[in-house]
Amino acid sequence: METLTARSRDAGHLDPAAMSRSEPRSPQEIRFFAAFTAFAILLLAARVQILRIAHLGDHYPLLFYQDVLALAVVAWVFRGMFAACRGARSRRIIEIAGWSLCILCALYTAIATIVFWYIRSPLTYRLIALSEGTRGVESVLAEDLSRAWTAIPADILIVVAVALLLWRGTPGLLRREHAAFYSIPATLGLIAYLVGAQLWVARNVRFTPAVENPEWAFASSLISAPGPSVSSAIPATYFTDFRAARQPAAGARAPGYAALFGARDPARPLNVVMVIMESVGAKNLHLTGAPYPDSPALDRLAQHAIVFRNTYVAQPFSSAAIAALFAALYPDHDWMTIPRKSPAIRVPKLPALLAKRGYRTAFIHSGAIDYDGNLEFLENQGFQQVISRSSDDTRPRDDALAPAALNWIAQGHGRPFFLAVWTRDTHNPYLSYSNHQYVRDYALNRYLNSVAWTDQVIGNLADALKRAGLADNTLLVINGDHGEAFQEHGQSVHNFSVYNEEVRIP
Repeated sequence: METLTARSRDAGHLDPAAMSRSEPRSPQEIRFFAAFTAFAILLLAARVQILRIAHLGDHYPLLFYQDVLALAVVAWVFRGMFAACRGARSRRIIEIAGWSLCILCALYTAIATIVFWYIRSPLTYRLIALSEGTRGVESVLAEDLSRAWTAIPADILIVVAVALLLWRGTPGLLRREHAAFYSIPATLGLIAYLVGAQLWVARNVRFTPAVENPEWAFASSLISAPGPSVSSAIPATYFTDFRAARQPAAGARAPGYAALFGARDPARPLNVVMVIMESVGAKNLHLTGAPYPDSPALDRLAQHAIVFRNTYVAQPFSSAAIAALFAALYPDHDWMTIPRKSPAIRVPKLPALLAKRGYRTAFIHSGAIDYDGNLEFLENQGFQQVISRSSDDTRPRDDALAPAALNWIAQGHGRPFFLAVWTRDTHNPYLSYSNHQYVRDYALNRYLNSVAWTDQVIGNLADALKRAGLADNTLLVINGDHGEAFQEHGQSVHNFSVYNEEVRIP
């Protein structure tokens, strides 16, 4: 009768008295283990999906080792907590905490898997901070991720349903699984697997983000990485780029420049229009050797221009490009950008220097620029006006750049000007009004269409300057801020590597 009463208090599944006669397994611990098992199934299923995305389908069991290690740590921590607490109330609190942790981790695993699908990188604090929550990637979330968010509640429901099924439907199997998991043979086998898998992955897997446990990747990103270090003396020749170059003799000019920058009337200084193409690298641009006909306007402009074919950025990130273009600053060896850390940094600034010489200065962007400290940085660089949108849109907006530029120029009544025009539509999710079939790959094809669209916008701007009578007295400078990756080395989009697809620009 006593045993029946004890069983009824625990929904007819577990007998604490019987458990106390063997291994101490409280009903609260078994219920937690049900949730833990359900989450483990979800986590390993997510790993399979990520490995398929990264084309690492072989040797599946060895590539699970970080997830298995994370699961083992959680399991043993809660095992110790249950063993240390004898009271039913305290064990109930631990059970609730365990269930909450499993559901929270299931939520994060679903989100991290979606993020990996698009950028081939785990979701970390640094990514969230750099985009100020979702501030810097609003259009990406709205355009590409909206269809995937239904997976998040589905994954949570799956974890809860599987846990309840194990707890209610197969209590005997769950207890045997629990006993086997914490046995000495299983523990020794786990240790051998973890050591062997880690050694194998370190030797054979080049694209390590695909095997990183999402929860550990996020937790470790909360801790600042140590400062950069070198293992030996830096060769003196590495510093030549930082030394002042010897200036040419007076009147000496390279032949290629003479036709463009011959003797000019000093009373009529050159205007400068700098066009920065967002996420446009050299690899996928026809002007710089790509096989796609995506830059007819740039090809036309290049016939009477100087084309630099070996130009590289130090870091494939827009905030780093802003610091380099307008303040000649190299990025720090850190994930924190200069505009974020020092938006009012005291250095010579291109817009400010030109403003002192009577130039009007402005920065025009077809999207949002007020993130990562960029707006404050631009205003501190001497731009007298920064024109941008309050938020990114899911429609192409670069066609508004030429009218906005000509409108601003017209307000100057003939004064010389420095105008920076920064496009946006070539940023992921790659917006355009065209749908030409360049390649079969969906993401790359969409990107090439947006590149062609930006090329058309630049052509329209150049033609508008000519119609306004400004072409012969305006220096038009066109470049990319960084490139874009399409899994050439396992990575997508930008800001993750310094391979050519991300750092070589037109």
